[in-house]
Amino acid sequence: MTRLWWWRLLWALLGAMLLGAAYLLINTTFMLYDDEGYVLITYQQFNAGGRLYVDIFSQYGPWPYLYHWTAGTLLGQSPLTHALGRGLTAVHWVTCALAGGFIAGRLSGSRFAALFTSLVVFGLLWQMCSEPSHPGGLIAVMLALAGLATLTSLQQARWNVLGTVLGVTGALLLLTKINIGLLFLAGAGTALLHLTAWPVHGQRFARLVGTAGLIAVPWGLMGTRLAEPWVLSFAVLMTVALAGVLWLHRPAGAALLPVRLWITTAGAFLLTVATVTAIMALRGTPLLTLFHAVVLAPLQHPANFMVDLAWPHGVWIAAAAGGGLVIRAGLELRTHGVVSELTRRLALGVRLVAVAFFVWHAARWSTLTGVSRFLMWSLPLLPVFLIPLRREAETTAPSNRSALFFAAALALPQVLHAFPVAGSQMGWGSFLLLPLFAWGLHDAWQALAGYVPRWRSRLPVTAWTLLLAVGLAQLGLLLQTGWQRYHDAKPLDLPGAADIRPGDSARLTLRLMTLNAAIHADVLFSYPGMFSYNLWSGVPTPTTRNATHWFWLLDDEGQQRIVEKLRATPRSAIISNHGFDDYLLKQRVPSRGPLRPMLTADYRPLLRYGNFQFLVPRESKAAPFGQAELLVPEGGAAPAEFPALLRTNVVLKGRPAAFQLQETDTPWTVHATYAPAESRILLEPVDSQGRSLGPLLGLPLDHDLAGLYRLHIYTTVRPDLSRPYSLVLVGLDAAGTVLSESIF
Repeated sequence: MTRLWWWRLLWALLGAMLLGAAYLLINTTFMLYDDEGYVLITYQQFNAGGRLYVDIFSQYGPWPYLYHWTAGTLLGQSPLTHALGRGLTAVHWVTCALAGGFIAGRLSGSRFAALFTSLVVFGLLWQMCSEPSHPGGLIAVMLALAGLATLTSLQQARWNVLGTVLGVTGALLLLTKINIGLLFLAGAGTALLHLTAWPVHGQRFARLVGTAGLIAVPWGLMGTRLAEPWVLSFAVLMTVALAGVLWLHRPAGAALLPVRLWITTAGAFLLTVATVTAIMALRGTPLLTLFHAVVLAPLQHPANFMVDLAWPHGVWIAAAAGGGLVIRAGLELRTHGVVSELTRRLALGVRLVAVAFFVWHAARWSTLTGVSRFLMWSLPLLPVFLIPLRREAETTAPSNRSALFFAAALALPQVLHAFPVAGSQMGWGSFLLLPLFAWGLHDAWQALAGYVPRWRSRLPVTAWTLLLAVGLAQLGLLLQTGWQRYHDAKPLDLPGAADIRPGDSARLTLRLMTLNAAIHADVLFSYPGMFSYNLWSGVPTPTTRNATHWFWLLDDEGQQRIVEKLRATPRSAIISNHGFDDYLLKQRVPSRGPLRPMLTADYRPLLRYGNFQFLVPRESKAAPFGQAELLVPEGGAAPAEFPALLRTNVVLKGRPAAFQLQETDTPWTVHATYAPAESRILLEPVDSQGRSLGPLLGLPLDHDLAGLYRLHIYTTVRPDLSRPYSLVLVGLDAAGTVLSESIF
């Protein structure tokens, strides 16, 4: 087998390992604020023929809907389920990691750099598991593939391919989230303005326009919120980073692109926009409505919901020192074509210190703190990593120099994706910086080898091997975490989500709320919008205009329609998440419109579990299901030897043989088993209001059951229920299959 085939096999094995880790991590995570349910229900509505932005509310452009409609059609999956959405997200995640590695390989020429970058990109994007099906995952994979295709076509001088990639990607990103599309177009436009072979008298002007335009981007994006200290810090540090990248780029000697590339790019952009617009028009979305949803509506977002970044003080020291070093290096490159020995040593020292900190904190990389720290320190450090260190730098191929500048121009503006919400957007917006850092490390190893001639050929391989070990350790940690969580959790076992294992407390919350929704509701709504419950229970929402933060995203008219539908439906229900409600209050998220006051006035809690409540109309006589209680039998209901009664309403389909009192958490220790031989177990047919519909049935049974029942377990031992939410009453058939679960 040739060496090339060995490398291909290695990449295939890496892809399989990454896909396995992604599957385990995604399917053991469920964020209870449920952005996933929101996007899935809107995808389903669109796939079913709903008119986007007319019947269906969405914060996002039309491209994610066309993409998921196409994917569902090709895969024969209708409706789109949690399982399919998570499968696509896993593929997006792994594709981003592999593409990031290939970009690093193309920039540096090192397969070791490519492998290391893929591992680290995968770890940095761990938040993919928190936002399955979210357009952010689709955005990330489009950016990764576009970056790889851009570098490949640029290095191979395939100008039509390059223009098509830039135009199509810019259009699709714009038709997903306008801010991301504009950031991509700003970066691509700046690179094209700097690299195009303009007439001599126009080159300086074009570069000036590109530089000024890119520097203005953070200030234009954040202009209305610059009074907030974290926003102003973000804008200043982003400006320093952009200026550093632009200052280090040397127009002289760089590969120049043909002017006709602009025509190809513009044509591909306009054709893509026209095609998507035509498809949406054929599906019933008016052009003005589409324009308002894609262009105008997003402008309201930063004013209503923000999650900030806490910038460490050390970033400013790094920005000042790094900025000074970059200014010095840029002057030297322009004067002599190569940096001085002092500059080389200083930049090399910064890179070695930075990689040492990465290795030291490798275990924290795949955490929210790790992602935010990477984003914040990337801004002052990236230009330092782009200073060419090798003495032979002046012989670098012009196409490679242009590729590095193009990659930086595309990647760096995307960090602004973290404004105004610094959540999963931090990883999605910053992962493309990693191939640039990998280039800087490869350059550092080559420069360092020049100081130790005896290690000249071995030092780069040795350094990359050590870093690969760190990357593999990170992947091993993620695999171990995913497997442990998968092994230590029970499957959710709800429609379209059979193998999702979100952890025991979350699993019981999701199943309990879904159970009662299926029993008590003809219409189901939630606060905030948590639409997975609708998908699992099969109960529709009041209208098709669904949103997570409906309390500020929907106008008064949209909220009033929901109010009218709820009031017109006697069997309506609400699920509320008070923990998230408290978070929104801390973030000063506004709540307006007639819907929230109506929910408070017209509904009462039927049951509670943790931060969640299931609410029904105040006049409703609904009885809670899946909620157990401990009672003392009265009036001869049971023999004297049974001093305790466990009672709960359950849904049964099968033949129960015994019931167990189990711990809610792994390893699900059994505290007691209730079987006919030791306990008296009775089942009473009831309706949804808890009214008796027939005589009591005693265990053991000689036939299967199907329906609603009130379970009575008379037992000789009073169980200890002093720890809230610690025990669950589980109904089992003779084979051990779970038929029911009731929490205390």
